[in-house]
Amino acid sequence: MKKNKVGTICPLCESSNLEEVYSSESAYFSNSERSMMFLISQCKDCGYVFQGSAYSKQYDEIIKKVYAEFRKSDLFEFPRRSRENIDKVNLIIGKLPKKKY
Repeated sequence: MKKNKVGTICPLCESSNLEEVYSSESAYFSNSERSMMFLISQCKDCGYVFQGSAYSKQYDEIIKKVYAEFRKSDLFEFPRRSRENIDKVNLIIGKLPKKKY
């Protein structure tokens, strides 16, 4: 795994000891044509896994526009349990380091 590109801290324990678990240069927001870099990070101290790319000014700007364009007719079941989403969760789980307990 590579060092975290975003430079965030863990939202759970506030450690800066993070690892990049998965990244994609262009990921699209649900029901939107907007995209940005997608980064999943894991804290090496507490083990928390989170979307590291959500902690950026770019994310805040895009999500503000996505919410402004949101239509109630676009409502969907949450959490989404589509085959595509389950495959993405399994991909991320497969990238996490194996730990012995």
